[in-house]
This record gives sequence, structure tokens and C-alpha cells, in this order.
Amino acid sequence: MSQYGADATRLGIILSITRDQQAAKFDERNVLAARNFINKLWNINRFISGTIEQNKSGSREKNLSLTDQWILSRMNSIILSTTSKLENYELGEAAKELYEFAWHEFADWYLEIAKFQIKEGQGKTLEILNQTLRTTLKLLHPFIPFITEEIYQEKNEKNLLMVLDWPQAEKKYINKKIEEKFSQIKEAVTKIRNYRAENKIEPREFIKAPFKLENLQEEEKKIVCELTRITLSL
Repeated sequence: MSQYGADATRLGIILSITRDQQAAKFDERNVLAARNFINKLWNINRFISGTIEQNKSGSREKNLSLTDQWILSRMNSIILSTTSKLENYELGEAAKELYEFAWHEFADWYLEIAKFQIKEGQGKTLEILNQTLRTTLKLLHPFIPFITEEIYQEKNEKNLLMVLDWPQAEKKYINKKIEEKFSQIKEAVTKIRNYRAENKIEPREFIKAPFKLENLQEEEKKIVCELTRITLSL
């Protein structure tokens, strides 16, 4: 525990619990993964806090972008799913689901798209970034209580995270059609990134789209272009 810290050790052990609620043999790799995850949370918080500081005036635009709608849908779906798993004592499955959401949906996708949305003054992205982080901290608190409390208190909150009400899903934000649209964006981005890697194209180099972005609307195409550094042929 002294090597990795209490939170990383705790989460690493929980991640090793199998679907049938059996504790698997201790695997240090799970603790390492948990430590890296905690570092990721720190970095997410640093980015959001710094971005809020630089954009105090905020945006007057009230519309939600496709990506904003997607993360709200996913976040509220995760609240429902995680709550159900915890009520059924499926600790390992709940922890894995939150791990995947925080790292591979919130950080890898929404946060990366939010960077250029904020730069362009789009919608309520900054507000939703902060809202998603706060909710994620609440959901993760039973698994990593120390780091989540520390990050939460950095925001000068009056109440301790541990005494706050558990998040309640707002089902009106759950939109499977939006999630399906975003899946098409992810598929296109992954395909182009694979193409770039296979052809050893430098990450910073702009290229023409290697294939047509069929079935994508203009907003969706723009996201793909931003994330993959491609230009569309006229």
C-alpha cells in the first residue's frame, strides 16, 4: 500500500473482483492501472480548472453541441447502470464501468473535442465539462475516497463529497440516437487514425481524407477533421 497509496490499492483490488463476485488472485497490474487512472483524474481536473480560469466570461451560447448531448447521455446512462450494480453488490463491475467511462469516454473523447469547442466559443461545453467531472467524482468516491475528496475540495466546495447525495440520473438526457451518431464519429476517427499509422504519416501533418465521410452531417465531419487532421475534398 505504501508503494502505490491507499486509493490505488483499494481500486486495484476492487477491479480484480470477478463478475461472479469472487476475489481473484491479487494482481499488481490492477494496482498499477488504478494508479495511472488516478493520475488521469488529476490531469483532467487540472485541464478543466485551468480552462475555467482562462474563460471566466464564459459563452453566451446556450445550445448543446452533438458532443455535449452525447456526454450527457452517456453520463446519465452510467449513473443508472452504476447505481444498479452497486445495489446488487457488483462492486468490480461498477468500478470497471466507471473506469472505462472516465478514461475512455470522458477524457479520450469528450475532453479532446471540448478543447476546440471551447476555443471556438461553442455552446455550454465548459459548464458540461465541469458538471461531468463533479458527477464522476461522486460516482468514484466509494472506490477512491481520498483523491476524489481532494479534487472536489480544490473547487472550494462547502460540503464534503462524502456527505453529498448520490447522483440521480436525468433520463431526459439519455438519447440512444445521439449515442449511435457519435459511434459513427468514433468509427470514422479510428479508421483514419489507423490509416495514418499504417502509412507512417506524422501526427501533425494534415492530409486529404483517405475516404468519404458518408452518412455524417457537417458538425460530425468537422469533429472528425479536427481529431484526425484531415481536410475534405470539395
